[in-house]
Amino acid sequence: MGIYESLTAIQNADRRRMVDWQAAADAAVASTPRGSLGLDLETEESYRTAVIEARDAVSATVGIEIDLPETIEIVDRHHWIEQAATSFGRMLDPVMATQQGPDLARYVNTGSAAFTLAVLGRRVVGQYEPALFGDVEEMALYVVHPNVQHVATELAVDEEMFRQWILHHEVTHAAEFDLAPWLKPHLETQLSAVLSSLASGRFDHQGIAALTRTMTVIEGFAELLMDASIEADVTTLRDRLEAKRAGLGPIQQLVDWLLGITAKREQYSKGREFVLTIEQNRGITATLEVWDAPENLPTQQELRDPMRWIERVDP
Repeated sequence: MGIYESLTAIQNADRRRMVDWQAAADAAVASTPRGSLGLDLETEESYRTAVIEARDAVSATVGIEIDLPETIEIVDRHHWIEQAATSFGRMLDPVMATQQGPDLARYVNTGSAAFTLAVLGRRVVGQYEPALFGDVEEMALYVVHPNVQHVATELAVDEEMFRQWILHHEVTHAAEFDLAPWLKPHLETQLSAVLSSLASGRFDHQGIAALTRTMTVIEGFAELLMDASIEADVTTLRDRLEAKRAGLGPIQQLVDWLLGITAKREQYSKGREFVLTIEQNRGITATLEVWDAPENLPTQQELRDPMRWIERVDP
């Protein structure tokens, strides 16, 4: 397994497709260590308990019983890469199917997808999968156990506490889609509009801004709800995560920017400031009103000045 197998997978990509997601997954898997998934009974029970505790704590915080997705899996890196490739293909193939291009562009696209999957496969610790453009039954929650172990060791934090922190974060995302049944189709509509405009050679600034605002609120609300519901003291964990991010070298910072990871962190920060202002002025239950309807999502001005949102919505 290695660079040769990755290049072979890309070379054998289906030339009829702008991105061959299976070839991209095969290439990413070939260049990514699988990682151990040898869970002892104690660790399995720890994950099981952490999921249930996170659901109960989040439900108690918002005052609504939250349903967990039927699929909750503890996976290795290869499994995550395979499911991520399937998810990306489901979102992007309908648009890319209409595109034409030289064989070289198709190889480059598949190679770029493989690089993205390989980098994320080594870094993602947990993911809530809302199954955009898929059936509700496909919603799932994944925890990448080898990455959990690696990051907990790297940060010198208790692994069990780190598992609790990850699962609280992902369960809060499940809570958002539970609180707002309109959120999944809303994201699908926004994403379709952006992808369609890009496919036709246009850059939809307004559409991208709207999608970014939605994602910013999703991430910010999850951060606030996680902090409000988790009992463990995660101050040290947060401090060490921030120190690790601040200490990234220039190459890693460039990779993060290219993959949108830097923008994702900015969404966490900006979104958290927005919902925190609402919580400090009106209480945590007032923040739930952002999920009452799409019209309650903030404008760009309201995201910068949350008091404007409070004045308009009056939660």
